[in-house]
Amino acid sequence: MVETGLRISDALMISHNDIKAKRIKEKKTGKTKKLDITPELRKKLLAMPTKNGRLFFSRRYDGKMISRTTAFRKIKAAAAKMQFESSPHSMRRLYAKNEYDKSGDIDSVRKKMNHDNAYTTMQYFDIDLNDILKNLFAKGEA
Repeated sequence: MVETGLRISDALMISHNDIKAKRIKEKKTGKTKKLDITPELRKKLLAMPTKNGRLFFSRRYDGKMISRTTAFRKIKAAAAKMQFESSPHSMRRLYAKNEYDKSGDIDSVRKKMNHDNAYTTMQYFDIDLNDILKNLFAKGEA
C-alpha cells in the first residue's frame, strides 16, 4: 500500500488479472484506478499463489478473502516486530506524502489517489499553505 496508495479493501481484492491489466475497480468509489507499481513488485505479486482469484486469502477458512480487520492486525503486528507503528491507512497517507514530496503538485497526487478534490488529498499530509504557494510561484502558476 505504501507503493500503490491502495485502500485496504482494494488491496485485499487484487488479483493477477488486475496486476496484468494495471488497473483495478475501487470498491469504495467504483472508479477505475491505474495500478502504478514497479516492475519488481509486479513480478513478485504475479509469482504469488492465488485462491479463488485473489492474492490475499485465508488459509484457515478455505481460501476466502481475509477481512480488513485481519489485514489491519497483521500489518500492526508486522510493524511492531520492526519496532514502529503502522496501519493500512497510514501507509496510504505515506504514499500520498511521498508522491507530493516528489512532485510538489497536489493535483497529480489527487489524481493518483482518485480523490474528487484537492482538499481531500491535502488532509492526507501536513503541508503549509506557504509551501503550496512557493511551488505555484516557482512553476509560474500563481
